[in-house]
Amino acid sequence: MKPANMTPAQRVTLLSRQLGRTPQQIEDLLTVGRQIILGWGRQRYYSELNPELAYRTGQPQFDFSEGGDRQIGGLLGEISRLEMPYITALTHQRALLTVLVWKKQPTRNGDQLGGGFYDLSEEFGLLTGGRKATPPAKDASMVAQHRTIMNYITILQQNGWI
Repeated sequence: MKPANMTPAQRVTLLSRQLGRTPQQIEDLLTVGRQIILGWGRQRYYSELNPELAYRTGQPQFDFSEGGDRQIGGLLGEISRLEMPYITALTHQRALLTVLVWKKQPTRNGDQLGGGFYDLSEEFGLLTGGRKATPPAKDASMVAQHRTIMNYITILQQNGWI
């Protein structure tokens, strides 16, 4: 079953199996990950999120040499899925909160965001073609989502919700 057709509890169970952590540990990572991203309120990198998650949850860091970047990507995807209804309700637009967390620093020929971000953008109708979209299409989607998320964070701040 695809994550899009699963309940949040089913997706937590799937992440638990994939990451070798308990469902409670996954819930903690999701909650703390959301808090970190909203608290930062600007673009950061996987390499910054990883130690911050470990520090705040007491869980081990993800080992990037052993696929840890894909594991963080899975967490970010779930954070985006969970946050989407709130973003849409407050901004009347859709965007992935995790547009603020880049996989790596930009290069001339490389994507800053992970392939899963682009696929999830496609799933939510934010980008046609997912990871296979043209660079200009990816950039346009990323910029539009970034604007929406910055507006969302402003609304949360103005209301004292973060």
